[in-house]
Amino acid sequence: MFVGDAGIEPPSDCMLAELGQKEIGKKLDAFDKTPISKKLEKFLSSDPACIKLFQIIAKKHGFVFTEDAVNYFNEQYNEQASPAPFVIARKCNGCNALVDYVSLAELDFDKSKIRDATCGKCRRSCRVSQTKYKKFQNADILSLFMYGQRLNVFRPFQYPRCYFCKTEENIDRTKKEHTQLLCKKCSKPLEISLCFETNQNISKPLGIADAQGYWFDWYFGRLLKNKFGDATVVRNPQFRFDKNDFELDILLKKDDKTIGFSLSTEKDGSFDQEKFFLFKRVCDKLFLVTSDNTVKKTIIECAKGCFGKTKVSVITLSDFCNITRRFEQVPKQ
Repeated sequence: MFVGDAGIEPPSDCMLAELGQKEIGKKLDAFDKTPISKKLEKFLSSDPACIKLFQIIAKKHGFVFTEDAVNYFNEQYNEQASPAPFVIARKCNGCNALVDYVSLAELDFDKSKIRDATCGKCRRSCRVSQTKYKKFQNADILSLFMYGQRLNVFRPFQYPRCYFCKTEENIDRTKKEHTQLLCKKCSKPLEISLCFETNQNISKPLGIADAQGYWFDWYFGRLLKNKFGDATVVRNPQFRFDKNDFELDILLKKDDKTIGFSLSTEKDGSFDQEKFFLFKRVCDKLFLVTSDNTVKKTIIECAKGCFGKTKVSVITLSDFCNITRRFEQVPKQ
């Protein structure tokens, strides 16, 4: 059978069958109705950095060391990539000197809470300026974690590790503090690291403990439901075409149009290109949606080869700053 080559068509007698919604899609729909889902949506919608942070912790099975998160952010955001999305620089209106940085996460992403500041050199007022590049410090990423903590998305705990005998102590995560300072095995001092874990009411229904990307399916489906209340949004629908079973991450039906969404939380937007031809059987237009900053050109060209150049769109992490504008393309053929 033909898979992934737009130049070959399958036999005309091939039949498409709908197999219903996959079980995980039903679980994601059920999660929509929980109170904690509103808090998770608020966190993820506050800034693309929140999406990136949640992606990090999801890939770590629901908990991560703060220093690992800092290192990851500094790898992702550099002088060649995107600017620090939630860190604002304040510069002097007089001498243009950098006065300080403000983390919007500390202000619950409410820019109206930014207070006036005065330059220490010339005593003039300051203006807000988006910084082009800033290396992240622990305090920057901690402000994101603490914002999530205020929304009950994350919970902090202390994790003791021995760098001498490489022992990681068994700990009770329900305790707020770890009072043991010496390793039980070698009696040398323990390193007490700060970690954050995802609320179990989020982790369990979204499969985060298994490092699955279902949280992104849920979140993007939620955005679509919010935007297109009169449309039908189906998460993880299953189909069979010419004895081949496949599924789409999300299918949106609005008026006489059917739009497919293929989602990825992998670096450079990794997609199952062999399924593009099958997707063409169930939708008129395809959106490639990634929580990363880019999608490889070869993947985009492959999708366009199946659907046509005007019927494939890409949504990357930076587009989530103004996702409503990107959604304006959804109903168009």
